[in-house]
Amino acid sequence: MNPSRLAAFALCAVLTFSPLVGGLHGGAERKSVWTQADLPGARGTEEAAWKSVAPAGKEPKTDGGFSIESVRQLLEEALRASGVSNQEEVGRYVALFRMKVEDILQRAARPRSPYRRAQRLHAALHDKIFLRYSAAATGIDSVLDSEEYNCVSATLLWGIAARLLGLEARVVEGPRHVFLRLGTGKRNVDIESTSADGFDLRRNPIRFRRFILAYKLAAPEDPASADPGRTPEKRSEHEAEGASRELYAALQEAPGEGAAVSLEQGVAFLWHNTAERHLDQGEPLQSARDFREVFRLYPDLARRSDALAGSLARAFRIEYEAGRFETAYQIAAIELEIFGEKTSTRDRFLAVASKRIEGACEAGRAAEAQEILDSSRALLSAPSDGTRLERQNAPRIAAAAVTTGDWRRAREMAERFASVEADIVEGARFIEWVESRQVDAADPERQTCREPRRFSPTPVR
Repeated sequence: MNPSRLAAFALCAVLTFSPLVGGLHGGAERKSVWTQADLPGARGTEEAAWKSVAPAGKEPKTDGGFSIESVRQLLEEALRASGVSNQEEVGRYVALFRMKVEDILQRAARPRSPYRRAQRLHAALHDKIFLRYSAAATGIDSVLDSEEYNCVSATLLWGIAARLLGLEARVVEGPRHVFLRLGTGKRNVDIESTSADGFDLRRNPIRFRRFILAYKLAAPEDPASADPGRTPEKRSEHEAEGASRELYAALQEAPGEGAAVSLEQGVAFLWHNTAERHLDQGEPLQSARDFREVFRLYPDLARRSDALAGSLARAFRIEYEAGRFETAYQIAAIELEIFGEKTSTRDRFLAVASKRIEGACEAGRAAEAQEILDSSRALLSAPSDGTRLERQNAPRIAAAAVTTGDWRRAREMAERFASVEADIVEGARFIEWVESRQVDAADPERQTCREPRRFSPTPVR
């Protein structure tokens, strides 16, 4: 059997049927208790329905003071990060979430101990909502629609539900895997949300060793030996075995290791998955916009992610090679915002900015070309990059302005070229050429101007 298929089969067995990990299910697939007929709509307004999730009719608050409204906003952000862009659909999923968790929250809220509340919540989520593991179930919408989940979607939904119980869980990042860390007041409890037996896993050494063994059997390859040069196109082929390897590696980390971040920052992992999906679906610009959301919520994650950097470069290349320079420029600007210190990032931005300026000049739109030059230079933090862009494009804009008789602009661009041109004689000669063309235009009978030597600074690659 193909090794990737074998690993995927083993991982499914671990997560769904194994008595070591998923032993609560007795080997039989559970049926969802939720149907389309149960969707909300006849239970009053959505706002009133949402408030009904509060246990005993009270507005729950964590130690950090999170209200129902703040939890709702977090859920809506998580849904948008999952790729649900239509506001009506967001509202439908909010109501669906309410319907699915209200009974769970009522039961889980009974114990006074935060630990017991969290333990009940974990068991109930795996009994009612987290029914099937799927590496492709990257969004909150997947969990609510089909009860399918992966580590990111399960972690975020678990954390959002926990906030409604007054519990504040944080997201811990491992190697291509995330899990939860819950503070109970006495100690931290690590929760593997993808497994029904994953609550406080490290407290029981025997169960923890069995869990590690199960994942080791699902992925015998050492996580450190994964091929770093694997192309994005081959990612899906190895997704299942990769997920199991990475989870195995993450679970071996010491409990104190890994960056624990808020759920708000954790939503960045949803945006990252959605960005990768949009890129694979042939939507490079939308993918780049999604990656910008990762940067907005969790800048450190974005800046140190090789996968994010590689995907942005791939998105740019798709648009640039297709001659769609406007969208390539927007992608390059996003990449510049995140990775402005990288030479390759700046080179891509300079290349596509020059292409846009060249296109505007060829169309006789000198004013537009100058606007592109000015706005592009404003985005560049390194003075040398601005000089490079100006030196290559100011002569183009000046020549386009000469063609249309825009002498003020032609003179301005000639002077800007002279200010950045290392060869003083060359800069002065170009200004003289513009002035001669203006004189000739005023007196057509005079044809004394000579065309200057072609200006062709080293092109930006």
